[in-house]
Amino acid sequence: MRAYIIRRLLLMIPTVPRYRVVPDMDEKFALLKQANVYVIEQLPYIILPGPSIFRYAWPWVMNYEGEVMSGYMTSVGMYSISWIDQVMKADMGF
Repeated sequence: MRAYIIRRLLLMIPTVPRYRVVPDMDEKFALLKQANVYVIEQLPYIILPGPSIFRYAWPWVMNYEGEVMSGYMTSVGMYSISWIDQVMKADMGF
């Protein structure tokens, strides 16, 4: 996947020859630096990181680590593998 992304990035630059094998790592890094500069210059805006989100659960909820989704736009899977430890819940007075 990484090689595919690098190839796509290099193909975006008009000055980089198409379908060229670059065995020299120093030349490859120079081309990648040129590609990064080109892509950054073409960006209409810079995407900033989003806020941190915290999820909490009672200690007796087992096998839940704060997931929001367990598949493509669904939360069914994560609830099907979580369970409530009734003994721990009773020991804690709930």
